[in-house]
Amino acid sequence: MAWLARTFRVPSDWPPGNRLFLHFESVAGDCQVWVNERKVGVHFDKYLPFDLDITDAVRRDGLNTLRVGVRSMRLFDKRDARYGKMIAPYPNGSNTDRLAGIWQDVSLLSLPAVRVQSLFVKPWLDRDTLEVDVTVRNDTPDARPLRVTVESRAWLNEAGTGPLDAPIPKWRLGDRTLAFPDSALAVPPHGTATCTIAVIVDRRLAPWSPDTPNLHALLVSLHADGLPIDTACQRYGWRQFTLRGRDLLLNGAPIKLRGDIIHPFGAYTFSRRFVWAWYTMIKAMHGNAVRPHAQIYPRAYLELADEMGLCVLDETSVFGSSVRSNFAEPAFWTRYADHFKGLIERDRNHPSVFGWSFGNEMFAVFRLNAVSPEDEKRWYSQLTDIGLAARRHDPTRPWISCDGDGDLFGALPVWSKHYGHNVPPLADDTRGIDKPLMVGENGGTYYARPAELAPFAGERAFLDYTGRNEALAVDLFQNILALGPQLAYFSASETVWFGLEQLPFGHTDFARLPSLADGVFFEGISPEGKFGMQIERLPPYSGTLNPGFDPALPLYRPLALFEAQRAAQDPRGPQPCRWDRRLPTPERPQAPPPVIDSVSYAGGPALKQRLAAWGVALHAPAERFLVLDGGTLPSDAVRRAAEILDQGGTVLILAIEPSLDTARLSSLLPQPVALTARTATALERGDDAHPWAAPFSLADLYFAEEERDADRCVMRCGLAGPFVTSGRVALTASRTDWSLFNRRAEEEKVGALFCYEHLVKPSGAALVTHAAGHGGTLALCTLDTAVDTPARRAFWRRLFTHMGVRTHADGATGSTRARREHDLLLDGPPAP
Repeated sequence: MAWLARTFRVPSDWPPGNRLFLHFESVAGDCQVWVNERKVGVHFDKYLPFDLDITDAVRRDGLNTLRVGVRSMRLFDKRDARYGKMIAPYPNGSNTDRLAGIWQDVSLLSLPAVRVQSLFVKPWLDRDTLEVDVTVRNDTPDARPLRVTVESRAWLNEAGTGPLDAPIPKWRLGDRTLAFPDSALAVPPHGTATCTIAVIVDRRLAPWSPDTPNLHALLVSLHADGLPIDTACQRYGWRQFTLRGRDLLLNGAPIKLRGDIIHPFGAYTFSRRFVWAWYTMIKAMHGNAVRPHAQIYPRAYLELADEMGLCVLDETSVFGSSVRSNFAEPAFWTRYADHFKGLIERDRNHPSVFGWSFGNEMFAVFRLNAVSPEDEKRWYSQLTDIGLAARRHDPTRPWISCDGDGDLFGALPVWSKHYGHNVPPLADDTRGIDKPLMVGENGGTYYARPAELAPFAGERAFLDYTGRNEALAVDLFQNILALGPQLAYFSASETVWFGLEQLPFGHTDFARLPSLADGVFFEGISPEGKFGMQIERLPPYSGTLNPGFDPALPLYRPLALFEAQRAAQDPRGPQPCRWDRRLPTPERPQAPPPVIDSVSYAGGPALKQRLAAWGVALHAPAERFLVLDGGTLPSDAVRRAAEILDQGGTVLILAIEPSLDTARLSSLLPQPVALTARTATALERGDDAHPWAAPFSLADLYFAEEERDADRCVMRCGLAGPFVTSGRVALTASRTDWSLFNRRAEEEKVGALFCYEHLVKPSGAALVTHAAGHGGTLALCTLDTAVDTPARRAFWRRLFTHMGVRTHADGATGSTRARREHDLLLDGPPAP
């Protein structure tokens, strides 16, 4: 257990009769709290707030010592003997799975011994009634008869509008709009009592909606012996969500929700500034909803949704996609139930919350553990019980879903599913279902590889991240048009992460990789007494939103995915845009039939063996084509090359090693050449009209998915110098490197690719030709010949064919690819 310690004093002006509490907004792990060497409480969760009464342990007139011990929840992992992927007997969350320690605010509070403990505001628009449950706590030894008064005032937002001041809370209360009838309440000693007070609204409250997010505040006061003893304030909205058939209704009218999700990819995502920027982006693409995904997020996510007008699907931290939840442990279900109840009780007064999602992709736990039919039936029943318990804790919201899991075989009031790329068979999947339909994640954003996206944008999907994004945009536009009319809720998979550029925070020198000295630096060590997430450093390429972090950058830089979603979700109806149809791809020209049956060769045995594997016939002498091994050039190489070139033939020098003697190479060339430190996992056509390169599509030049890392590198050095600038570049290194993206974690893949694409790199020319002799062609190539895979053999055979050489397949196919277990988080949705 790790221990954190500090001292504190109780302010001298605090009332001596009040109780003293420590409020922890969130501590990740198994937590013990000690005050002055006295244990005052424990907690086991990562995301929920808790309060500890420390009155009896505190010295009011002296220095106090607070110690908090925390153990990582992973220390409580317990792998099931039968289902080996089931490990976590607790709600583990998504990207904060390994989080441990105090990660949100801790406050020292002074509260009256008799006080308002909680309020639950229930706006029943269908009854024109505003109702509030008032729970009062009495920590005295005597019963307390009380009078409870309630009034409502307008809550007026006075925050600014720009990225610097808009996220900073600034508000005041307006005039009284409603007064409730007084209520008498008797509270037992050391106990609680609850009363419910209601009032007819009669058009005196402005309703809340995404377009008009009007807010109000209830002031609830307790009076004893004619004197006020406590007042609590609760913000709320006058609105009601209901369900009717396939419709979600807000204030009696159907509403279609269009939202976004995100994983927590860094501490900055928990700052109020980030939330404001994200919600501003969602509004800009005509969205009106959000799902804080796969874990409980800080309250700022709800507060700003209330204020800015976004509808929130509030979700637990039970992240089925991680496949770690241990259904076989009874403790899991107890903790799960408490966790869901705690989420509801924390957030049920937020008008922005339209429903509860009690899990994400739980099907993955069943499918990837190959759960038996008996266990599946039992555990799905327990999941259903957990979810439907929301009705007990919050009768005002009928929307209860388990995101991505359908409706749990008909048990839930909402059907929710996730789909990858291509328009899914939604009509077939939901035939006969008369309840709201939701697609909570859609598209191949986080997993789809170039070949999967090429049908939407052709070879642009292979070219770079911008081209990939265009393919995603085409797919998303088609999905919104096809699915939107049928759905109550639709969301792409993380437009905020995949639909915007990663920003180079604090980094402007693209001639070098960022270092620890780059980025945006804030106040250093977080100051005491300042609420909210205090960021110390924001590295380059670690995020897409800039709410004032770096004054040199805009709030965000939209990509095609964002623009297509904005066009498709326009309130006037889908609008024309570049991505409203599949992008045309010109066909590549055909290579002329080869006319050379064999080539001459001079060099070492390894390359000679590789030529044979490619089906290139060797014959000495051959008057029209000579292959020279740049690593073992013969002494008569210059003479032999000249003879071929003078006869109008072709000389191909293969020079794959970065350490080769460039002076020796240059002796064969009309002008000097240099080798550059450039590697690549894919190629591009240099001169698009070059006859050797023109027949290749970018798919033919893509090697980033070879199974072994070493096999992905198609070149270990590039070409530069006068020979290159005066020649024709047939093939060159790709401007991107998909091996940085494919099967990588979401938090690293996009930033890594943007960083690579922005980096100023040395020349990547890989195959350069010069006219030489009497109509001859002299070519220098640095493409790696050492790797022997099916993809490489196919490439070299085609290249020699384009050069006019017939190749003959020998039946060998190179090393084969091993089968790999499907990873839901890296490979996308599994096949049905």
